[in-house]
Amino acid sequence: MMKALGMQIKSEMVRTLRNRKFVFFALLMPLGFYFLFVTQYGPAMQIGGAQWSAYLLMSMTVYGVLMGSVSQLANTLAQERKLGWYRLLHTTPAPAWGYLSSKMIAQLGINLALIVIMFLVGHFTENVDLSASQWVSCALSILFGSLVFLSLGGLIAVLLGAEAAPLAAVGIQLALSFLGGLWTPVQAFPDTLRKLAEWLPSYRIGHVPWNIVSGVDVAWQDFAVTGAYLILFVLVWGGISKRQEAVAA
Repeated sequence: MMKALGMQIKSEMVRTLRNRKFVFFALLMPLGFYFLFVTQYGPAMQIGGAQWSAYLLMSMTVYGVLMGSVSQLANTLAQERKLGWYRLLHTTPAPAWGYLSSKMIAQLGINLALIVIMFLVGHFTENVDLSASQWVSCALSILFGSLVFLSLGGLIAVLLGAEAAPLAAVGIQLALSFLGGLWTPVQAFPDTLRKLAEWLPSYRIGHVPWNIVSGVDVAWQDFAVTGAYLILFVLVWGGISKRQEAVAA
């Protein structure tokens, strides 16, 4: 069973990395924005007590993970459900959890690789200088946050289907990126918009590494809100999936 799961995870990772759109939106675009904004405002600028190049690096890393996780899982699951792959799976001895787990684990592995690449680029090209514990803490917090984005992608897939899921995923990603302060720091937002941002998962997931690079204690509210979104998305995703399976049976 574990060997089969491992092969499926490897297959999912290879298929994802061969997707040129994924590579562009999840890696090349965040890197492009990073260099653009660092050059525009200058790497030495301070924001929230952090060096701008470090603060922006965390923002663009969260942005890349967001773009890769939501669209990839939403598009893949929606298309495969439309083709009847999920229904066919129920006629085989293979457990449904293995199918979903392989996709989630594969994307987590890719997200970790994206985080490492972004951090290496920031360190060697823009001299982002953090301690080992800061690098690791930032990486782990973003990786944990990507579970929220993955569960959101799964929810979009079962809720909207193959026709609407891709477009909806893009729209939701853009909204979360802008309103969550990944493109523009929330310090520049009007009060009302800033208060809205504080309730979004994208802001809370970014807020943890922002605090880390600023030398500020991580707020428990960040993990509370992030965890609540994760539980909500997973429960609704699972509930809708079971209902659809019951109708199809």
